[in-house]
Amino acid sequence: VGTQVTVFGPLGTAHVHPAQDHDMAVLVGGSGAGVALSLLDWAKATGHLSRHRLDVVCGLRTLRSQQVIERLVEAAKSASENLRVVVALSDEPADADLPQAIPGLTYERGFVHELASELLSTEEWKKRAVFVAGPPPMVEASMRMLLLRAKLSPTKIRYDSFS
Repeated sequence: VGTQVTVFGPLGTAHVHPAQDHDMAVLVGGSGAGVALSLLDWAKATGHLSRHRLDVVCGLRTLRSQQVIERLVEAAKSASENLRVVVALSDEPADADLPQAIPGLTYERGFVHELASELLSTEEWKKRAVFVAGPPPMVEASMRMLLLRAKLSPTKIRYDSFS
């Protein structure tokens, strides 16, 4: 108690620039889910969703990640029509029943980068600040999709890769 400390950050590139980040897309998987949850908390606290769109694709292996799913459901229920959340399930068995979609939140089978590539048109991607976070293979696949298919400028992408 009483010790003075200096705090600095963020150290990665996945941070918001409120003056220039209007409509946003967030592509996260596994260890990057915290980035999506933090952005959702920020968007709610600042009223960002009353003025701008936010599309989130959150990759999880299965439906067992209940804490993350509950937070995403809570965000979708309390947000405006400017929020769309897609839970991308990469390892959920094909015969397993997926939860019913609710306004603003759907469940899909597949990988984050595959589902995200279908989410927005090339022109829509170019109007977004895009945040990517998660394990290296997911980040790399998402970056390839954003640069090659969506033709997004690297300056529009903020990312952090977690091992």
